[in-house]
Amino acid sequence: MKATFNKVLTTTAVLSMVLTPGAVWAADDTATPTTSTKPAVTEQQKTPAFPDLNTAASWAREQITQAKEMGWIGGYPDGKFYPLNNLTRREAAIIMSGALELKLPDKTVSSYPDVKVWGIKEIEAVKEASLMVGKEEGKFNPDDKITRQELAIILVKAAKISTEGKGDNLTIADADKVWPDAKPYVQVAMDSKLMIGYNNHFNPRDTATRQEMAVMAVNLANVLKDNNTPSEQAGTVAGVTADTLTLNDQSYKLTDAVKGIFNEKNAAVLKDAQVKVEVDGDKNVTKVKGLELTAAGQAPEEGKPEFSGNLTLDGNQAIVEGDVAVHANYISLHNLTVKGNLTVAKEVQNDFEAKNVTVEGNTLIEGGDTNTVVFENSKLEGVQVAKENVKVSFKGNSSVETVEVAKNAELAADQGISLPKVTVKDGVNALKVNAMIDELTLPEKVKVEEVISNYEEAKNWIGKVNGEAHAYNAYKFVTEGVPTSYEAQDLLSQAPADGKTAAEAFAGMQPVKVSLAVDKDNAHAYEGHVRIQPSNVEGVQLWAQDTEGKWWDINKTGWGPAEGFKLNLDLKTDVYVVAQEGTHTIPLKLEDVDKQYGAANNVIVQTNLELKAEPKAEKPADNQDAK
Repeated sequence: MKATFNKVLTTTAVLSMVLTPGAVWAADDTATPTTSTKPAVTEQQKTPAFPDLNTAASWAREQITQAKEMGWIGGYPDGKFYPLNNLTRREAAIIMSGALELKLPDKTVSSYPDVKVWGIKEIEAVKEASLMVGKEEGKFNPDDKITRQELAIILVKAAKISTEGKGDNLTIADADKVWPDAKPYVQVAMDSKLMIGYNNHFNPRDTATRQEMAVMAVNLANVLKDNNTPSEQAGTVAGVTADTLTLNDQSYKLTDAVKGIFNEKNAAVLKDAQVKVEVDGDKNVTKVKGLELTAAGQAPEEGKPEFSGNLTLDGNQAIVEGDVAVHANYISLHNLTVKGNLTVAKEVQNDFEAKNVTVEGNTLIEGGDTNTVVFENSKLEGVQVAKENVKVSFKGNSSVETVEVAKNAELAADQGISLPKVTVKDGVNALKVNAMIDELTLPEKVKVEEVISNYEEAKNWIGKVNGEAHAYNAYKFVTEGVPTSYEAQDLLSQAPADGKTAAEAFAGMQPVKVSLAVDKDNAHAYEGHVRIQPSNVEGVQLWAQDTEGKWWDINKTGWGPAEGFKLNLDLKTDVYVVAQEGTHTIPLKLEDVDKQYGAANNVIVQTNLELKAEPKAEKPADNQDAK
C-alpha cells in the first residue's frame, strides 16, 4: 500500500469525482459514475461556498470549504453539497483506493457476489491492501451505510498508525458501545485528530455523513503529510545489519542511499557511534546528517604497514549531509563525502587516515601525533591545524584550498601537491614545512625564518610571503626524441676526440634533445651556477658536446666544469645514447653549485630517463633455393 501524500493537493485525488453526485452517491450498481477530470481551482471557485454550507455543522464548514477549494469535492447539479447525506461502503472504498493511489487490479468480475459493474477494481484494491474486507456470507455489502467506528478502522489503517497498546484508555462516555476490536482504532483516530467526538461521545454506530467525510479527508491528508515529512533521529548505534540500523532501542530500515555507510562491514567502526539520520514516515533512513566515531582501532603489528590496525569506515562513495567527528585512535575514513565539517578530535592521539574523502566544510585537526594525520587522494576546502606537534600529510592527488596553522606542527605533501594558501597564527614559532606553498601569510612583523623551523631547507618551496615574491622558480628537464627502444651497442672505450663532430662520432644515430624549462613560476629565475651530476648507471653512456667541442660522458663524469655554468633555459643539447642490451633507468640531476637555491641536497630538479636497448635485428640469409 502506498501512502505517499507528499503534497496535500494529491491526498484525495479522486474526491472531486467521488463526492460529485451521479457518481459515488448512486444507490445501486446500475448507476453510471461521472469520470470528468478535476478542474483547476480558480478564485471564482473559491467564492462563494456551497449555497447550503450553512446546513453543515459549524465544525465542518471550514474543512468543506477547504476540500472544495482544493478541488477534492464537488456539489450536486443544483450546486449544493448536501453535507448531511450518508456515506456507503462502496464510496469509502473508492475514496481510499484513489486517495492512497492503490494499484487497481485488472479485474472485471469482483470476488464479492454482490459487487457489480461500478467500483469492482477499487473494492478489490482495498481488499488486497487489507483496508476493507467483506462481511457475512462472503459479501461486501457495497451499499450499506458505513458507521463511524468502521470509518475509524479504515482511516487509521490508511494512515499507517500503530494501534499497539491502544484501546484501553477510551475516555468517551459511549466507549461501551464501541466494538472491542474497534476500540484501538477509535482511540488512535481521536488521538491523531483523524476523527473527533461530540460532547464526549464518539457515536460509534452512527452513519458517517458527507460533511464528516470532507473533514476526515482533510484530516487524513494532514496526518499523512506529517507522517511522511522526514524527521531527524539521533542516538547511539546499537547494531547494524545489511538492512537495518538500530539506534538506542529503535530499529530503522536502510535505503540504498545510506547502505554504503551502514552495513555489516562497517559494524565494528560504527559500534557506539553517535549518529543523526533523516527518517521518513515509513521509518526508512534516507540521509546521514551527522556521525561521531568512538570505537578505536589498534597500532599496526610489528612489520605491518602503517594504518593496518586501523578500524576503517568505508563509505562506498556515500554522503554525510552534516558533520563527521573522529574521537578515537587508529581510525581510517575511505570513499566518503562530508558536506559539513570533519573533525579529528583531541581524543585522537595516534594515527588517522583519510583516503578518497571529500570535505566540503572545514577540516579541523585537534588530535593526531607526530606520526601523521594523512589525507590521500582527498579533496579538502579549509584545513585548520590546532594540535601541537601534529604532522599533517597530503598524499597522492590530494588538494586543499587553504591551511591555517595555530600550533607548532608539520606540513608535508607529496611531490606535485602544492598548498595554495597557508596562514600562520600568532604564537607559532616552529612550523616544519615539507611541502610546496604558493603563498604564506604570517602575523605582522613576524619574519619567515622565525616561524619555519627548517627554513634553510624549505625556503625555496615557498612562493610568496605576505604577498611578496620569495622563492626561485621551480625547473624541470625536458627530453625530446626518446625512441621506444635503441639498438644495443658496445660501449665506447674512450671519448671521441675533442672537436670531432657528432656526425663523425655517432654516424646514423638520432640524439635525444635535453633542455630545461620552468616547471612552476614561484617568483624569479635562479641565476646561480649549475651542472649535471653523474649517476654512474652501468651499461649506458650519454655523450654530449660542450661549446668548446669537448665530449662528456655525463652518466659517468657529469656535465660541465666543477664550478658549473649559468642556468640557461635557451640551451637545447643533443645527447647521444650508447647502451648495452637491457632496460636502463638513468637519473638526471641538476646540481646547484652555488648552494643558494635552497633545494634538498642542492638538487634543483631530478628526473629519470628510461632507456631500452634491444639486440640488433639480424638480416635474413638469402634463400638460395628460391625460384
